[in-house]
Parts: sequence; C-alpha cells; structure tokens
Amino acid sequence: MKKLMFVAVFGLAGLLAACGDSGGSGGSSGIVGTWKVDTEYLKTMMDAKMKEQAGGDEVPQAMLDMMKPMLDKMMTEMGKITITFNADGTMTGVGPKESDGPPVMETKKGKWTKTDKGYKVEAEGDEKALHLVMKDGYLEATPDGQDEAFRLVRA
Repeated sequence: MKKLMFVAVFGLAGLLAACGDSGGSGGSSGIVGTWKVDTEYLKTMMDAKMKEQAGGDEVPQAMLDMMKPMLDKMMTEMGKITITFNADGTMTGVGPKESDGPPVMETKKGKWTKTDKGYKVEAEGDEKALHLVMKDGYLEATPDGQDEAFRLVRA
C-alpha cells in the first residue's frame, strides 16, 4: 500500500508541474516548486474509508487502538514524501521505499503534461500514469484502480 501511495503522490506532483505558474515567478499560483503529502487529509480519507467498510458505523475504539501504531508509522513515512515540479515538465519525487531492512529513501524522476482534464504525471518505472487536478491551492488525485485520494500541499 505504501508503494501505491508513493506512486500516487508522484502522479499528483506531475499535475502541479503541468499547471505551471501563471505569474511566471515560481510563486504560489502554479505547481512549479516542492510539494509534500497532506497527511491530515490522507488520515481523514482513511478514517472515512474504514467507516465505510464498517457499514457506516463508527469503527470500534479497540480496533482503532490496535491500528494506531501502524497508522502513525504510515503517516510519518508518507510525511517524508516530497515532489518537486519543474517548469520544463520534469519532476523528482523522494520518499521511503518498502524495505525489510532499515528505512531507505527512494528517488524517482518523471514528467508531466497538461491534458484537457488536468495533468498527466508519469514516473519512471511505474505502469500507470496519474491524472491530477489543482483545487483551491492543493493538488488532488485519485489514482486509477485505487480508492485512496491524495492531496499535496506546498512544502
């Protein structure tokens, strides 16, 4: 799941880069720059998904307590992911790589392009591209084949 999230985040990064900076100054109006995963948004989405899977009922506190260490670790790892979108249509993402040993950071490169519906982000080595949309200063995407939505905020 962590790998899928990392891939999704790279896709979001591509969307930001494709938007560019309408002011041409590298300012906050476009996607050019460095972004990070909005872990609060991710946590809210995960909570909603757990509630949905519980049939709309609140998730039992005992289950939440049992899952808390794993979820805290996941949010910490996701919070380490950064994506830099460049004005030339390239992007670089850095984040934790799944490993049975000590934590390892992985760097991925990719490209982004503007489409009629937003942006397409392609990270090297990933089978699927991500399709992203800029909303209210955030970068949002729901990766193909996944229910998890992601949002990036400026780093």
